[in-house]
Amino acid sequence: MSLFSFFPNLLAKAKASIIVENLLIIQNERFNFDDNISKTSQELINQVFESMPDVYEGKFGVRPHKITVAITALAEGLNKTNINDKYFTPFVLSLATALNEVEVNSGFYHFTNIDYTLLNSSIKILEEKEREFELKNKDILDNFDFLSKDLNSKKESKENKLQQMRKASNLNLK
Repeated sequence: MSLFSFFPNLLAKAKASIIVENLLIIQNERFNFDDNISKTSQELINQVFESMPDVYEGKFGVRPHKITVAITALAEGLNKTNINDKYFTPFVLSLATALNEVEVNSGFYHFTNIDYTLLNSSIKILEEKEREFELKNKDILDNFDFLSKDLNSKKESKENKLQQMRKASNLNLK
């Protein structure tokens, strides 16, 4: 690595690491899963840079956007966890938050094809982990679904009775 590429790579890593760190700090306040968020963020970013250096170092003419790098790092971190891992939920929520930001404010980002490819890969990882979670917790989720349907049917039943009473009272008033 030449001196001319060292500093731009360092800067790109730092920018993406700050995004990951800020997202994880928010989740750490809820879940208290990590004592050194800054180190974890840097490790995630370094891992994605090492996984595809040509892409992240811009050897194809353009570097991915810093939020794309952050999202990819979170997705790859999530991909290495299992459901019972203390990082699972914080990574899922951080990744979902960042993807939501990109979706809501996509017009403000100047993404390239590399960004879209990396973002799509990250979305697929999130979807796979969501399916994994749903399969592992199917019984619990089915119970919530049953309770939700039961509550909705009771609510609908009450609303139907109220409508019937209103109709009956309107008929009696005439």
